[in-house]
Amino acid sequence: MIVFFPEPYPDELFYSICARYADQVQYPSNKSVVQDLFGSVTASALVDLPSHLNILIAALPRGHGYAVKQLIDNHTLLPFYSPFLPSDRVSCLRQDMEGKNGLLAQMRSGIIGSCICLPEWLRLCPVCTEEDQKQFDGGRYWHRLHQVPGVEVCPIHDVFLENSKVRAQAKRSRYELISANQAIEKTSSRLLNPSDPCHNVLLRIAQDVAWLLKQRELVPGLESIRDRYLWLLTERNLASRGGKVRVSALLEAFKSYYFYDLLERLQCVPNEQDKNNWLFRLVRSPRQARHPLYHLLLIQFLGYTAEEFFQLPDSPPDPFQPFGSKPWPCLNPVCQQFQQLSIKECQVTYDKQHSRITGTFSCTCGFTYSRLSLDSSPEDRFRIGKVKSYGQLWEKTLKNFWENPTVSVDEIAKLLRVDYQTVKRQALRQGFLFLDQDQPLE
Repeated sequence: MIVFFPEPYPDELFYSICARYADQVQYPSNKSVVQDLFGSVTASALVDLPSHLNILIAALPRGHGYAVKQLIDNHTLLPFYSPFLPSDRVSCLRQDMEGKNGLLAQMRSGIIGSCICLPEWLRLCPVCTEEDQKQFDGGRYWHRLHQVPGVEVCPIHDVFLENSKVRAQAKRSRYELISANQAIEKTSSRLLNPSDPCHNVLLRIAQDVAWLLKQRELVPGLESIRDRYLWLLTERNLASRGGKVRVSALLEAFKSYYFYDLLERLQCVPNEQDKNNWLFRLVRSPRQARHPLYHLLLIQFLGYTAEEFFQLPDSPPDPFQPFGSKPWPCLNPVCQQFQQLSIKECQVTYDKQHSRITGTFSCTCGFTYSRLSLDSSPEDRFRIGKVKSYGQLWEKTLKNFWENPTVSVDEIAKLLRVDYQTVKRQALRQGFLFLDQDQPLE
């Protein structure tokens, strides 16, 4: 059993807690530390998604106050990945980290298969380290936020992060546990330039990641994220209201928003020759998860912070409902609900061959109409494209007018808000007798 274990500092990396423990205990070798902490000499000191956490908790003395969920949520990078993974995979990831499947956790998160590499070195903010040394008895420590791929600056102090001499992936020794106190040397700060657009992008990414790391159980699902993307792309005229993304226009707009050198630095340059590049895959039906940094770049391009994006409604205005939100008006002039918003359902069909969307609206009076074009103004709601069924009420009214000899066909057309030929056609369909002066249509 482990006699004690250090209390964690705010946003301290789990690796850092273990390294501070190793400093205090002064084991003869890091291998011995790993054996005591994780119950196995084959365990690795992983920086991002550590495993064997249940074994560590079981080895702690009574009353320690630690819990596996607390360690994962507050001191690992899982909250950075979780929002952009399917919920079932997040559950499996937690089980991997609780158990002995560190490598499997890396695979489930998509780290291994991603083109975005983890930072090679543990990183630090020079100002944070100075403040930590003054504020905490244990001195400096490795901040979790500073080790996230894509985070190049400290969002608290607006300075660039600096590389330490400690390898994040421990290529030389899988048992390396090097504390910040051992490794960090005094380093001057490199301030961000507020007028530099690239610096501002990096700052917003860091701010977004800082917010993500504080979230708990944020797993909206890939379909929900894609629905938000389609809605926001539609607002920018980069997708049709039928859900078809204008990929060429999107790529051009994305390239205009971000400098190439910045995307290259972040390992996020979309391959223009590849129809399945990461940018296009984000806005298509999600078949697999993509790296969070890709999402953060697209979210920023769309004009949102991560917090604002995930606070959008779970069911945002559906881009597949191009005729506005319910209810819709009945357009039967003889119905008591004429031009009132009484229709609560709209059947939308999409013709891929002709790229056309049709909305069909049916009132309880039986009157059913459809429209092809999209709403461009509030008045469009009161426009009929095609009547699919006039319904019994309209047909009964036509019959009453037809049998009244004082009402002409022209007057009937005006009263029913249709043209002369439509009146004749509907009368013929219902088998009405025609007067001599009004011959039936041939």
